Amino acid sequence: MTLKHTLFLIAAFISVNTFAQRFNWSSSAGYPATANSYLGAVDLTTDAQGNVYTFDYANLDQVCQGDTIERVSNGSNLFVYKFNQNGELIWGKAFGAGEGGGSVVPLNLEMGPDNNLYAVVHINGNDIVSENATFQVISPTNVILSINENGTLNWVESAQFSCPTCFLLEIANERIYYQAGSTLIKSMAFDQSTGASYSFYFDPETAILTLPIQGSAHFNNGDILLAGLQRGHASFIAGDTLSLIGNPGLYSNMSYVRLTPDLQPVWANSFGSLHDPETHFIPVAVDANEQIYTAWELLDTVTIAGTTVDGGFNNWAGTILSMDGNGNPLWFRELASNSSMQLNALLADTGSNKVWVTGISSTPTTIGDSELIPNVNGSPILASMNSEGVFANQITLNEMPGGTKGRSLAKGIANQLYLGGRLNNSSAYTINCLDYEGDKGLFVASFFDIPQNPPTPTITVDGSLLTASPEFDGSIQWLLNGVELAGATSQSIEATAEGDYSVVYSYDFGCEGEATSSIVFVSNSVSKLNEESLMVIPNPADAVISIRIPGGERASVHIYSADGKLVRDGLTNATAIDISDLNPGLYLIRVLVNNEQYQTTLLKK
Repeated sequence: MTLKHTLFLIAAFISVNTFAQRFNWSSSAGYPATANSYLGAVDLTTDAQGNVYTFDYANLDQVCQGDTIERVSNGSNLFVYKFNQNGELIWGKAFGAGEGGGSVVPLNLEMGPDNNLYAVVHINGNDIVSENATFQVISPTNVILSINENGTLNWVESAQFSCPTCFLLEIANERIYYQAGSTLIKSMAFDQSTGASYSFYFDPETAILTLPIQGSAHFNNGDILLAGLQRGHASFIAGDTLSLIGNPGLYSNMSYVRLTPDLQPVWANSFGSLHDPETHFIPVAVDANEQIYTAWELLDTVTIAGTTVDGGFNNWAGTILSMDGNGNPLWFRELASNSSMQLNALLADTGSNKVWVTGISSTPTTIGDSELIPNVNGSPILASMNSEGVFANQITLNEMPGGTKGRSLAKGIANQLYLGGRLNNSSAYTINCLDYEGDKGLFVASFFDIPQNPPTPTITVDGSLLTASPEFDGSIQWLLNGVELAGATSQSIEATAEGDYSVVYSYDFGCEGEATSSIVFVSNSVSKLNEESLMVIPNPADAVISIRIPGGERASVHIYSADGKLVRDGLTNATAIDISDLNPGLYLIRVLVNNEQYQTTLLKK
């Protein structure tokens, strides 16, 4: 007689897939009344510790998480906020335009490798004033601010150029790149020493406005990508003129220029029949493979990379274009044909090889295979796509106040991502079952690129070791006979008792959702018959088998696939069992005779 410790896979498959979600926290900042100038979270950036920074401007003291951040001068102040990765406000600081009032308008925000925060702003006033220092400026002008990790103003550098729609602030190669004139780009070091410059030509006879650089990114080798709003003929490379397409009073061109770290032009390209960006910011991103992504609102019928998209003045088309590192179009995608969609920001997540896009839409919109139903006054949209432009994980945050829009995106540490935008009123708001107090102004929300529903786990058996797969970053809980096992919260456990084992995957935040595995039955019974006494004829088999037990006893027979699913059951005493429809592979046969359990294996050919 042979003693056997046997593990039986019993396929009682249970799956509970309710809605789960990506977001784990959000915070707002602003003013609880209606009299308040604000733009929302104009930009987001993060530091190496996972903290996230954003800024807005307002003409009143601001409130965030119950703290009041007071203005430091009359007029509209710049308000800068720092949150930790759990969403707790670390500090909020105000920066004003001096005693005479005026305004400090946020344009762009970047984190430097020296752990200082850099901002480009437009000032209309006599000074830049903070709680710790005052710096004189000659306004109106664009200004670069250096702010340390505690919110203290380090220094102020004037661009000596006034352009409230010139957003360029790119940090790469240990330098700061910014726009210093209608056709002038400059760089400087973090100690304010000047570096290389670059000038392009803009035909004044065809120009209506300055050519503002409204988007930027950089490549792995340190090259800089500029995206500008072109409303006239322009030459970015000597002898090469990019002509305006269409009436400059009706259409805009988007121009893209690649420059070396020393600001030498590599190539330039331009596309026409476009709408001015609604937030005066051209969404642009570069991934780890030097693939470029940019977003537009299209006002006419345009064919790019073999794809034709129809746009119009009253029904513009929200589109995304991808180019290779040499500026050649790869693909062109339409997200929606409606004048209610605005695409405001792109983020290339090099860790996941995905590109995220956010904006606002006020009409039902299909992105990928999902229809998004926003608030009638507009809701933020958020979607990701791969390098081929195939969309996934698209949602609309339609439980936020109408008119709320997504404006900015940033990547934190590990897999944490951030969405920022404008919160349109001071009422409480909800993001995926989590409720928040609202302060009219800006919002920041943290999310993870995880499925809306947890994956359904499966259990594999190696002796007495039970392992759940796939690997899961959320909560894991093992159960024995439907009761939670204390401390059994890892991917694998040792089965030490007889019974039904299962495992549950769930998320720790947001809307409830869980997925439960099939059950693994662990038996410690002592078999009175050895495996040779339990005969399967033939084995291997491809059509019909018989199961023979000495003594001719009738038995209850169950056949399971390798993943634990029950594929046959019934009574037998050498009765033929048809297995012709089963897939080739290894199967487990469990036999119950007079309350004794036996098992053997079957190979299906």
